[in-house]
Amino acid sequence: MSLRVAIGTLVITLQISAAGFLTVGYGHGGDSLSNASGGQDYSTQAGSGLFFVGGLLFPISTTTPHRFEAQIGAGYLFQNDEHSKDDSVSWSRIPIEALYYYHNTRNKFRLAWGATYHIANNIDSRGVNKSAETRAENAWGRILVVEKLWSTETGETMSIGLRHTSINYRLSAFDKIVNGDAWSVTFTGLLF
Repeated sequence: MSLRVAIGTLVITLQISAAGFLTVGYGHGGDSLSNASGGQDYSTQAGSGLFFVGGLLFPISTTTPHRFEAQIGAGYLFQNDEHSKDDSVSWSRIPIEALYYYHNTRNKFRLAWGATYHIANNIDSRGVNKSAETRAENAWGRILVVEKLWSTETGETMSIGLRHTSINYRLSAFDKIVNGDAWSVTFTGLLF
């Protein structure tokens, strides 16, 4: 069997068995970016913010009741602290994630661990906090997840979960490392 045929077979298999997902969540935690970036008083924390992540879920083992799944995705994570139209700070980043899930089909829950890589980490600011504007270097982190699943009458699977992200950001302009560890509440739709 040629390499081209093997890769084609793998791609077709993944397309048939892969499912899409969309996760929406809100995280809270981490060091104050106000202290780390030299801005005035604003409440943005390194781990806090609203996030959206979408991607694909691949079954590794489909045994019942103990399944294993791999999930890859990318998204957008942001927080705004706006005192007025002319005085604001926003903290945004793009997370790329890979998670490995244990899925219990009998008790309808999932446990996961994995890695995240945050890119395009920007602090944008206006007004009195303009001096806080900077970029953080790309950063690796770890994720732990627990989710409770349920199915709707039309067959969609959804979950509500709790996620812990452990990550540190380096603000090179200020020569500071800030802790971005956060606890998040998540809502996920699995599109099988």
